[in-house]
Amino acid sequence: MIYISQILYNFGKKIGCGYGGQYLLLDQYIDIDNYTLADLPEVNLLIKKYLSKFQLNSNYKFIEEKDLYNEYKFDFVISNYAFSELPPYLQKLYLKSIIKNSKNGYMIMNSGTEKNIFQNHLSLDEIKKYIPNMKIIDEMPLTAKGNYIITWNE
Repeated sequence: MIYISQILYNFGKKIGCGYGGQYLLLDQYIDIDNYTLADLPEVNLLIKKYLSKFQLNSNYKFIEEKDLYNEYKFDFVISNYAFSELPPYLQKLYLKSIIKNSKNGYMIMNSGTEKNIFQNHLSLDEIKKYIPNMKIIDEMPLTAKGNYIITWNE
């Protein structure tokens, strides 16, 4: 719940993408019109099954890897480590198709610097080419050495 409170503090009540359980929590606390989840087809199936057990207040849809060759615009993007753990070619696809066109974002990262546990991923400098107005803030509580949060606002 700490990350949800950080998101609310930094961005207010306009929320976008994330993991199915996080969406369920956000749906209960925040007025969301539409929510988009982006993951592997197998994971999307799991999320669909999980979410089918609950009464939701908002609508949701899915984006899969095959859809990443289109460009999307979102009010808000959330990633809890997922983006930072993707292989570089997928990180670039997400940056080009989703992240660079999104108004606001909040991504918890464990790659991109020499201090992170995940190496051989896009560097912060490479990511900044797609998100020139990004800010880096401390992850609190710090879950692993070198982790940080990227945020951006329109």
